Amino acid sequence: NLLWCRPKTKVYELTHKAFIGKIVYPSLSHHLELKHHVILCDTEKISGKKPRNKKQKDMVNLKINVKDFISYID
Repeated sequence: NLLWCRPKTKVYELTHKAFIGKIVYPSLSHHLELKHHVILCDTEKISGKKPRNKKQKDMVNLKINVKDFISYID
């Protein structure tokens, strides 16, 4: 939880282009003096029926290259 992080903690937000306009985590990180980074991921659609409480853009799995991610955070 971001609220309990110490100032200057690095925060990596994994997301996709449908959510790039969301400002909750960047804004909260800014006010808490955290180092927020957004990493855009490729997506893979989740098959099957969409639950009633979910939006269609939520129905994806994020795909990330683990080696690239590790080199980015080092």
